[in-house]
Amino acid sequence: MIRNDLFEFAREKTGDKDTSPQQDSAPWRILSVEDDPGFQASILYSLSNLHYLGRRVEVLTANSIPTAIDAINCHSDIALILLDVVMEVDDAGLRLVETIRNVIGNQSVRIVLLTGQPGVAPRNDVIDNYDINEYWDKSELKGRLPSIVTTNLRSWQTLIELEQARNGLQMIADASRAMINRQNTEQFALSILEQVSEIIGLSATADGIVALLYDDGVPQKVICASGAFNGMTVAELGDEATALAPLTDDIRSAIKNALKNQANTINEHCSVFYFKSQVNREFSPELNQHYLIVVKSPIKLSTSHIRLLQVFAENARIGFTQIALTNRLNELAYLDSSLKIHNRNWLLRELSLLNEEERRATSLIAISIDDHFSCSLTFGHDHIERIIQQLVLQLAAGDPIFRDIARIASDTLAVMVSQGAMPGEEQLKRLDSFEVTVDAVLHSLPLTVTSISLSEVGELSGEDVLNLARVSLTKAHEKGLSYLPYCPQIARQQREHYEILQRSFSALENNEFFLVFQPKVKLGDGRPLGLEALIRWRTADGTMISPELFMRLAEASGTSHVIDIFVFEECIKAIKQLHQLGFYLQLSFNACLKDLVNPRYMERLTNVLTQNPLLAPFLELEITESQAMADYDEISPLLEDLRKTGLKIALDDFGTGYSSLAHLAWMPIDIIKLDRSFVQDLLLSEVTHSLADMVIRLGEKFDYTIVAEGIETEEQSSMLLQLGCTLGQGYYYARPMPLPALLDWLATQAR
Repeated sequence: MIRNDLFEFAREKTGDKDTSPQQDSAPWRILSVEDDPGFQASILYSLSNLHYLGRRVEVLTANSIPTAIDAINCHSDIALILLDVVMEVDDAGLRLVETIRNVIGNQSVRIVLLTGQPGVAPRNDVIDNYDINEYWDKSELKGRLPSIVTTNLRSWQTLIELEQARNGLQMIADASRAMINRQNTEQFALSILEQVSEIIGLSATADGIVALLYDDGVPQKVICASGAFNGMTVAELGDEATALAPLTDDIRSAIKNALKNQANTINEHCSVFYFKSQVNREFSPELNQHYLIVVKSPIKLSTSHIRLLQVFAENARIGFTQIALTNRLNELAYLDSSLKIHNRNWLLRELSLLNEEERRATSLIAISIDDHFSCSLTFGHDHIERIIQQLVLQLAAGDPIFRDIARIASDTLAVMVSQGAMPGEEQLKRLDSFEVTVDAVLHSLPLTVTSISLSEVGELSGEDVLNLARVSLTKAHEKGLSYLPYCPQIARQQREHYEILQRSFSALENNEFFLVFQPKVKLGDGRPLGLEALIRWRTADGTMISPELFMRLAEASGTSHVIDIFVFEECIKAIKQLHQLGFYLQLSFNACLKDLVNPRYMERLTNVLTQNPLLAPFLELEITESQAMADYDEISPLLEDLRKTGLKIALDDFGTGYSSLAHLAWMPIDIIKLDRSFVQDLLLSEVTHSLADMVIRLGEKFDYTIVAEGIETEEQSSMLLQLGCTLGQGYYYARPMPLPALLDWLATQAR
């Protein structure tokens, strides 16, 4: 039997609260990511005696992106991250924010950005584009750091408690739902009518039963009816006189008595059973509504019938309470309170309830609202919520499949669709933009759409399916597509890339990285004139990882400068060994643009070149054409400074980017490397032949050395010679090889 006071809250104890630190309580953990030892020490000192809610604050420290990621992976209870923006690179902190939110998937940890160089990452740009909580200039922190920490600890604690409460409500709702076998009020009332008919043996025509819903004494709804009351259709009721017109005077009188006395009214030929659950109205108005079951019988009810009905009425009262309570819990756990549509929990539950056959026949459509965050800042949260409400209404009006749409993130909607009702690709592409009007203002909403057939994701959990939808939407954004269907390769790549990134952090220590060298030769006789150093990664089990892949991941995570410094230092060792053996060859090495603007990388480069002035003329730095043109004004002075040390600069992959001839004329470079795509099509396309000829003549005009890449045949080599190119590299002459093999090859060439 359910108690009337369903929820009881413990009273607060009176008297003074104990606010002394509790040494046996788990500490609040925060992480300070800062590469300046002095500032890190000041943070530790400022927070050394900080306590919040009787618990001490423990500060973990990291001085780089990799150590910060390790700390986050090891400590799942980190509440706050104090994050320096400028570390290994100018935007290292911003990259870590992206990794925390989108790779690790931690949405609850509070992130406070700190910077001593506000001009590097302007506050408004960062707030618009990154999921952070606060942004402070280090000079503003004096005396404020403890309050910043406690405020964010309070916010984190509230978020965690809300999430735990929501999960608890979800479990309660699921248990209640199973207990009543998913019956709603109408179904439950109909079952009561059927059971009452069985108990007292009512005839199908002369007798009848009707279930009514009242609120504050006013009839609201006919829930269900049978027998003589069949004429009272299941509908919302209007005024009382019209609503109760089909009922006789004695029945109306019995209803009034039942409502007045809030008790069952049992007469000879008419009985009214009254149900009400006493629960706080603020928690659920529905639980304070009155349910009436009116039973009409021409035969006087026996004492045994009345007793049976009284016992049954008590069970029915419990059932009505359970149904109303379940409906309210479902609303709290599975309804988005702002949009009044299903939420992420609801969709996760529905995905989990699908059997194997249903999963094979179901797809998921996810729709993200582009620029949601910046729109919220511009128009305000409430206004953007009303815009999304209009979007939801228009989607449902345009196609019935969107009537059960759910909100799975602040900027993302999703809906399950049967394969038979699934829209075609062209129809989904047309969802790329919606126009909605709010407060007489027309808004054009750019949308990005993805779709996932559940048959393609096997037995993945609902949470994993929604994460794949998010990744697929991100891929679509990156490619500039309004619609991109999910493909299994996305999930595989996501897992593989994350694993490779994690393994790369220890690859240097384990000596898994090494260099190979490809000779550059004089075309025609094959005499070696130079070398290009190329990075390779062989894991402990012998697997070779693509350099294009691991370098792209290293750049994205802010750790590429570590690898590029390794490459440079290995080149210094190699060139010294070559000179000792009498091979005075030019040796080129590669570096990415982000490392050239990284002070640590440039400092290491210039220090070594200054200490070894005789080696600098034998070294060449290769940068790609697209990198050089991406930020010409910033990169050009850096290259000029390097040339002053004697280092030569080579423009790699020329012809694949967007070089301006004006920039090219003034770019501080010495060498242009003709991209392999020109060489491969040299004999196949007159256009390519003419372009290669133009590049070679351009090099002669500006006094640049031209090096052709990717030479694989004698015919290609001969044609390049005819065009005036005398230096090249490729498999036709020699493949990349480790240093010992290179030394043997050079010795053979010398003989």
